[in-house]
Amino acid sequence: AARWAVDVYAWEPGAAEWAYLIGLLPADEAERVCHFVFRDDQKRALVSRLMQRRCAQEVLCVRGAASVPIGRTKGGKPFVRAAVARPAAAPNFNFNVSHEGAWVVLASEPSLLVGVDVAAPQEARRRRPPPDGSPAGAIGGQGGLGTGGAG
Repeated sequence: AARWAVDVYAWEPGAAEWAYLIGLLPADEAERVCHFVFRDDQKRALVSRLMQRRCAQEVLCVRGAASVPIGRTKGGKPFVRAAVARPAAAPNFNFNVSHEGAWVVLASEPSLLVGVDVAAPQEARRRRPPPDGSPAGAIGGQGGLGTGGAG
C-alpha cells in the first residue's frame, strides 16, 4: 500500500529536470500535460501521472514508466489495464489520485478498493500567478502550450 503526497507549489523544476521528467511519459500524455496554460496545472498533471506510473512500476514490476499501461474510465479516472499480470501479493492492485491547490496525492492498495480526495480551502484553490503575472508560457523552456483548464 502506498500513501504519497507532493506539494507542487514547493517544486520549481528547471529546464533540464522538466525535460527529463516529461520524457518519462508516453508522448500523448506528455502532450496533454503541456496543454495546460498555467504552470501549476502542468505540474499537478505531470506529478499525478508520474506518481501513478511509479506506484504501478513498484508493485507490478514493470520496467520503465512509459511501459505501464494506464487506461482511463469513461469518467477520466486512471487505472492499470488488465494486460499487466498482478503478483500474488497484489491480486487487485488499484490506486486513486487527487489534486487540488498545492497538493497531488495518491493512495494504492494491493487487494482492497481505495479512494482518496484532497480538498483545499477556497483561498488555496486560487491559481498562483507566474512571477511575471502572465500565463505559464513554457515551463523550463518547453514550448507548444495550448489552452487548458485546471486539473
